[in-house]
Amino acid sequence: MAGRWSMLKLKAFSAAIICLLVLCTGIGMADAPAAMSAAEALYAVKDYARAVPAYQAIVAQDPKNGLAWYHLAVSLQNLHRFDEAEKDYNESLSAGFQPYSVFYRLAQLEAQNNRADKALDYLSKANDLSSLPPAQIEGDSNFASLHGNAKYAALVDKQQRAFHPCMYDPAYRALDFWVGDWNVKAQANTQVGQSHVDLILDKCVVFENWTDAYGGTGKSFTFYDATAKQWVQHWVDGMGSANDYLGGRDGNSILMIAKTVGPKGEPVLRRMRFTPLDGGRVRQYMDQSSDGGKTWAASFDGIYEPKAKTPM
Repeated sequence: MAGRWSMLKLKAFSAAIICLLVLCTGIGMADAPAAMSAAEALYAVKDYARAVPAYQAIVAQDPKNGLAWYHLAVSLQNLHRFDEAEKDYNESLSAGFQPYSVFYRLAQLEAQNNRADKALDYLSKANDLSSLPPAQIEGDSNFASLHGNAKYAALVDKQQRAFHPCMYDPAYRALDFWVGDWNVKAQANTQVGQSHVDLILDKCVVFENWTDAYGGTGKSFTFYDATAKQWVQHWVDGMGSANDYLGGRDGNSILMIAKTVGPKGEPVLRRMRFTPLDGGRVRQYMDQSSDGGKTWAASFDGIYEPKAKTPM
């Protein structure tokens, strides 16, 4: 009963919109804004069959109304009147409507008609104007006929790499050996803490959660800055201490240095090196210098050992 009542209300609403359109067209579109509002209301509720004549009346009086041409074409496309839709998309372009939106819709239309080459040409044009999220392309059922097409697959792959560079560029993967669930021990095999390290933000950030043997905590965001071509770490602990490290590859290690201030206000350099070891272990060695790097004193030397996995 509720569904029938909703349908009756929709029909009554559409009828009222049509009456308004008849009044507007009857006076030579003197009230053009009202006519456009009425057509847009039909379009909003996807009443495309009634929206088509509404927009046709508008563009007949105002052929420079690009939005009206575009929504007319979309309505025709949804009614599978493809030839008319294609013509009116081109009219919307001539009227100055957004080329990106038009090219994308034309790509859909061509794919619906199994014209792969034309569809891909329009899709590439749309992508050149505004980079398309890969999820949008892959999730658009109108492009189902393109699945399996090598050019379509290449375009999707190109967009995956553009939107998720950290997942494809090996420069971002240099610290992946640190990812894991760890017991951290000093060189004397004394446990000094625990650490859980994840990849987050589409594998762009190496995110550490640290807990020392006394319950102190800290977190770090470590990432590759592709613009500066260097590694960066932002470290903050539970006592409010923070350091910013910069560096890069050094052999098979990642070496970073932070410029900090000592307890008496003196400049202190803090150096940190991550090195993969055999058995899936990782060494984190830290030292510091109060004389501008002439001499260094060790401050931390920890071995990250993988925690034993809990049986399922």
